[in-house]
Amino acid sequence: MEIKKALLAAAITVSGFIWSKLHFVSASVINNILLAAAFFLIIIFAAKAVSGKDCGMKGPVGEYPPVKTGTAVFIYSFAALCLLWSEYFPYGSSPDTVNQWNQIHGIISYNDVHAIGHTIFLKLLLGIWDNYIIVIIAHLLMISGLYGAYGAYFARRGFSAGTQLVMISIFTSCYAPIQAYVFPWKDTPYIFFAGILMLLLIIRIDNPENFGAAKSALAGGAAAMMCLMRLNGAAVAVVIVPYLCVCFIKKRQFAELTAAVLTMTVICCGTNIYAYNVLGVKSLPNGFAVQTFGSGIAAVVNDKSVTEEELDEINEILPVDWMRDNYTPGQGSSLIWNGGDPDILKDPQMQIFNNEFVVAMGYGKWKVIKLYFKLLPKHFGVCLKDIIYNTTVIWGIPDYRSEIVCFNNSVLFAVLLAEACLLRRRKTIKKYIPVFAVPVLNALSIAVSAITNETRYLLMSVTMFPVLFMLILANNDEAAAGRV
Repeated sequence: MEIKKALLAAAITVSGFIWSKLHFVSASVINNILLAAAFFLIIIFAAKAVSGKDCGMKGPVGEYPPVKTGTAVFIYSFAALCLLWSEYFPYGSSPDTVNQWNQIHGIISYNDVHAIGHTIFLKLLLGIWDNYIIVIIAHLLMISGLYGAYGAYFARRGFSAGTQLVMISIFTSCYAPIQAYVFPWKDTPYIFFAGILMLLLIIRIDNPENFGAAKSALAGGAAAMMCLMRLNGAAVAVVIVPYLCVCFIKKRQFAELTAAVLTMTVICCGTNIYAYNVLGVKSLPNGFAVQTFGSGIAAVVNDKSVTEEELDEINEILPVDWMRDNYTPGQGSSLIWNGGDPDILKDPQMQIFNNEFVVAMGYGKWKVIKLYFKLLPKHFGVCLKDIIYNTTVIWGIPDYRSEIVCFNNSVLFAVLLAEACLLRRRKTIKKYIPVFAVPVLNALSIAVSAITNETRYLLMSVTMFPVLFMLILANNDEAAAGRV
């Protein structure tokens, strides 16, 4: 049976790869059939949970050796991601990766346009081998290692290696979002540390009395690194860190509290001291930080209801003509990626901003935010539609990449929510709400801070779906057996 499960997992992954690389219609059909079968099985498992029966995917708790199972999951995950890497070898590139490369190699000065923690992360790896290939290797090891760690955990909960591989294959067949793993982007280390934080949350919820200072320090470190890798990690940390602190205080675990807070403080402060006092990081007029507000103003500019007085006020802060020429609903990337001002493009330090619109937002961030909220009451519908258009890929609006229809935050979390509601004893999943909160907060933070509709924004949901689903199934079975 385990061999059959492994073969099914491999078939799902390979068919997804063939469809992504060659766009053979037959491969697409096979991939979609296999994915449909996987989701059909999920519905069957849910139906069994309603009747109080075991879902049929688990064996007895403690039956499978954690180390061997985790190793098998790690090897499979690494092999599947290497298959993806073969399509983009040696690595994918973008203006962000070029800009950070230039910072690290002294072509331009260090800046905080990108999360400075991630730039330092790249600097450390490139110090070992001055080639982005080592970053991609680190990415694949991080994600594979993350799944391996979860594999060991779920082995203790009764999931065999074969069952876990089938779950993970759903993730590894979705090539549109996970291609971000073979780019030297911040997404991979961000998701790695967020995933570690989620695993530690699960372990603490399972056994709060024996969490210990070492795991607490690791949780604090994971939260700090998550924030340093990607700025919207703060939206997750601002909820999860206080939750952990309250839990420690309630249990009078002051050693654990101290370990978590101290570790997080040392990492965050140490990184910023190194960045600004040693590397000499400069703060540039980063208009990307307020792109959501700029896009909303651009939508107002292109709406018939805008008045001449409003246009004059807008033009004092942002280039109205540029917004008229470059704004397209649902394609916010045109506002910030289209080339423009030659004076900007010829300056190596500033060319990452690409055009006058982004630079103008950067020099007047607070003015842009203030103007947006001034326009909002009158143009609420216009601004709301702009937000919806700019997040269609996150909420599951289909596009030409057929697999995205199956893998987006709205669909994945609808499935997870349905499964959670089917638990015979709701208390078995309520305690894990903080774990589910991590990808939910991530999705919400991206929805209000980005306008480019990139498929990599689905990455957290796609990566963590197998983990969260197995967590639900584990509690379904334990509820059915009367163990919880």
